[in-house]
Amino acid sequence: MTLNLRPASRKAWGFDDRKARSTTDRVDDDPKMPDALEVAAALDAHFARTGQLIGPLHGVVLSIKDLLDTYDMRTTGGGDADYANDRPPRDATLVKRLRDAGAIILAKANLGEYASGSRSAFGGTMCNPYDTARDVGGSSGGSASSVAANLVTCTISEEGGPSIRMPSRFNNGVGLSQSQGLVSRDGMIGGGGLNDRNGAACRTVEDVARILDVIAGYDPADDLTVYSVGRIPKDGYTQFARERSLQGIRIGVVREFMDKKLFTAADHQSIDIVDRAISDLRKLGATIVDPGEGGALFQGCIDQHVPRNLNALFIRQFPALFPDGVDHVSALAAFYADPSRVPKKLTIRDFGIDRCHTRHGQPVLAAGDQKVAEVARADDHHHDDVRPRLLETRVTEQRELEHQPHHRDHQHRDLPGAQVELVAHWQRLALDQVQHHRRRVHHRGKQRRRAEQREQRGLRMREDRQDQFGENDIQERGLQRGVELR
Repeated sequence: MTLNLRPASRKAWGFDDRKARSTTDRVDDDPKMPDALEVAAALDAHFARTGQLIGPLHGVVLSIKDLLDTYDMRTTGGGDADYANDRPPRDATLVKRLRDAGAIILAKANLGEYASGSRSAFGGTMCNPYDTARDVGGSSGGSASSVAANLVTCTISEEGGPSIRMPSRFNNGVGLSQSQGLVSRDGMIGGGGLNDRNGAACRTVEDVARILDVIAGYDPADDLTVYSVGRIPKDGYTQFARERSLQGIRIGVVREFMDKKLFTAADHQSIDIVDRAISDLRKLGATIVDPGEGGALFQGCIDQHVPRNLNALFIRQFPALFPDGVDHVSALAAFYADPSRVPKKLTIRDFGIDRCHTRHGQPVLAAGDQKVAEVARADDHHHDDVRPRLLETRVTEQRELEHQPHHRDHQHRDLPGAQVELVAHWQRLALDQVQHHRRRVHHRGKQRRRAEQREQRGLRMREDRQDQFGENDIQERGLQRGVELR
């Protein structure tokens, strides 16, 4: 999107002004801002003169996602906006580290505008070099595709979700979204919260490790990087990229996302490639946990734990199994104790969707959730404490059922002793959470009453002083006291 070339070189290579290093400095002749060709020439001269490399990335050509600051090139975030000066005052911390290690920054890579999607107002739509009809992946698609097209050796991507990994996957590369706090986020558009992170994307794992060796480490400008102190390998990350055996490594095959009947023909090639890779991993010594074609790696775990951990979702999925007036807790405990009774409907593919059904575009809540919604609307002070009130509502309903003679006689009639204990345990947990919620509400109420009392005492004191001295006298005394203090 932006080439690190001075105007004469850029035009000689046939690139228009849209690719200029700056739109606010058309002359672009500052000797303190060498372009990529000048940096490369300086690196060659240094090596010819000394026989030494500048650093571990001497001569390695990179692109930088256009969210990160580069002092010699504009930073736009993909937005087509007018600037008085479109050049940042300095490099982002990791960009400076790359330059100090001898890297050549060739370009700023296009991105989804302000890190969203696969196109930008300034750079336009990105293309996948392997097939221009296919998605390049967002939002670091320009970074990943610049590597795939052999325009650069490596790139720096950024993500708040999968924006390092997904574009690398779509463009047949390697992208690493390392642990948060390992690489500085200083000098970038965004860079807040706990999700944003910067990482390398290259063609090989070893190349990614070499970049990480350079950019990882503490940065005073990013407090979160304090977590990297003492946690970086003494001999760097590259040593771990040279393993030739996977002995002792267990790798699971998530067949839930490899069923060709569920995907388009465009995905079939990718599924076949993964299938072949499984054999390669097995030859390298890895233990492959594969449920087989049509199998489901996580289904047993889901069948057992969803009735307990996502019980509201589970009940809505199977309303016929949980009619009104029936003890839902006992039924859920029975499913947990015997997962084979769970209908094979909810799979790992279903996670990530809304946890409530919709009708005409509006969410439809279960009966208990509707009661909680009414409670939340009636209590603006504690609208975020929905879950405890939901538990309290259901515990109250449970107690009402228990007071019905028929229910007392038959609620645990068909359950083994262990399941009866499990039901009782869940009920105790629910009551504990309700009591904890009540204590929180009581504590907040006390705090609010104390604040109101302090405010009332302050008003009474001020009224007493006004009665004694008068408002003007109070102000004059305050001014005199201020003069004395100065």
